Amino acid sequence: EIRADNLKRELDVKAKEMDLMSSERDLFRKETEELKSSLHDATCRASVAEIEVVNEKDRRELLSGRVSVLQTENEDLKNKLQQFSDSIIAKEEYTLTLESQCEKWRETEEKLHHQLKKYVESEQLLKKSHENTVMELRSWIEEHKKVEKQLRDSLDQLEKQRLDELNSLREDANN
Repeated sequence: EIRADNLKRELDVKAKEMDLMSSERDLFRKETEELKSSLHDATCRASVAEIEVVNEKDRRELLSGRVSVLQTENEDLKNKLQQFSDSIIAKEEYTLTLESQCEKWRETEEKLHHQLKKYVESEQLLKKSHENTVMELRSWIEEHKKVEKQLRDSLDQLEKQRLDELNSLREDANN
């Protein structure tokens, strides 16, 4: 029973860990969507700025500084995009690792459940075997008591016959 309780507790802990990993995965997905939206907004701003530069050729000298800044921002965005892409890949790998771990825990849970079921079944078989053994012993004891009573009765009868014969021999000897 203690082992069964321990197995049940271990199953509960594994289930809670799986729920926690699922929550972490959902949070990661939400953060990913927010980063994608932010990146899209930044990319749109960069595109608009580049179009303005092309349409306003007269203002090239004034906008050259702005173009340089936008190019720097664009490079920064590209770097951020690369970092974001690397982050997504790392988080996807982490998610796969978590899912793999969840699967292993599910398999462990199934094995533990199977072991618990076998343990309960063997405990029931052992209990039934014990009950059968007790019944057999009681039956054997009852039979032994009957045989013992029969032997005592036979001994008593033989003793009585011996005494009767002895008394008969004494009477014959006295006559």
